[in-house]
Amino acid sequence: MKITRLHLLILGIGVVFLIFGTVNWVDQWQRARALRPAGKTKPQASPDAERIVQIPETDKAGVIERQIASAAQSIAVVGEAYRLLNKQFGDIPPIAAPLRAAKQYQAQGQHAQALASTRASWQALKAFRSKINRVSQPYQVARGDTLWRIAELHSPVRAGAGWVTIWKANRNLVSNFDRIEVGWTLAIPMKISQYAMPFWKPQ
Repeated sequence: MKITRLHLLILGIGVVFLIFGTVNWVDQWQRARALRPAGKTKPQASPDAERIVQIPETDKAGVIERQIASAAQSIAVVGEAYRLLNKQFGDIPPIAAPLRAAKQYQAQGQHAQALASTRASWQALKAFRSKINRVSQPYQVARGDTLWRIAELHSPVRAGAGWVTIWKANRNLVSNFDRIEVGWTLAIPMKISQYAMPFWKPQ
């Protein structure tokens, strides 16, 4: 077969396309390789993450000293306030029990517990003061009660002779102070100043 110019032209065009395709394929392969994710590497920690913040050590001796001083002062304050109430009203367990516990904790060197018990005693003391400072407190008469007995057990002065003050506060209900009915609700005056000495003194 005779090779003509047409044959050479077609062959040349084919070679050009082959070379172009090969170059294009190599270029795409190199790009794909460049985009391929590299092997796993250990992430670099930021300078901030590598910083170690040094927290100063607490001055334990100073804290203990403050606890000792605070516990001693608190126990003394609550103890004095309770002493005055105890003189008027006798033993008041909600105040006395945690106060005794606070003193025991203090003696054992458990100053944080001593402070906690002192706070409990102080809360009970404030509640008691609030109660006795009310104008009056209701009391329901029970079997066997007399005005004398009620004054002795439930009045702020804890004295039977205070029955006169209770009677005066309930004259609208108690017409005869020698007789009170079970189930009656009496108003017991709670201000100590209302129980003037002598208790039968006119007011």
